[in-house]
Amino acid sequence: MSQQYLLPCSCGQKVRVETAQAGGRALCACGQMVPVPTLRGLKQLELAPDQVAETKSGWSATHGAVFSTGMTASLIAAVVFAVILVQYLRVAEFTTDQSTRINALEAHQIDHLSPADTVQVFRDWQDEGLGVPHTPGWIEARQVADTLKLQMAIAGGVAAIGVLVAVGAALVRPAAGKPIA
Repeated sequence: MSQQYLLPCSCGQKVRVETAQAGGRALCACGQMVPVPTLRGLKQLELAPDQVAETKSGWSATHGAVFSTGMTASLIAAVVFAVILVQYLRVAEFTTDQSTRINALEAHQIDHLSPADTVQVFRDWQDEGLGVPHTPGWIEARQVADTLKLQMAIAGGVAAIGVLVAVGAALVRPAAGKPIA
């Protein structure tokens, strides 16, 4: 790649020209044709910054990295949120207190026991005990659902922060006079 220079136009803008254009003309962004000096005259002009470092958008490598990190974090968090949401929806249907319904079923069974069967059930409970107490399934499901809600809130927060970081990087421009790195 040949050396590039910044050729000033009468409009105040600078036109990037290469040594191969020496003695010819270059088109400015304003639409004006600017005469390009000879090789000797080009050497007197300001050198153009490296094209790789300068982008049309004015973004620096830091801007790009911050934007990409924000978008990646928000995308990953959104996927995690969706996975947790599916788990939550599966558990949520089991979080309703079923005690009234279960008590009604048990009462119905007890009401239909004969006196002899009632005595036998009482003796079985007396010998074996009522069993080990356990947490009802709906309470365990509520605990799982609450944990999943917290995880969704965290994932949603991370997604929102990622979007804010990306938008912030997109809106922030380098200060005037600062070189674009």
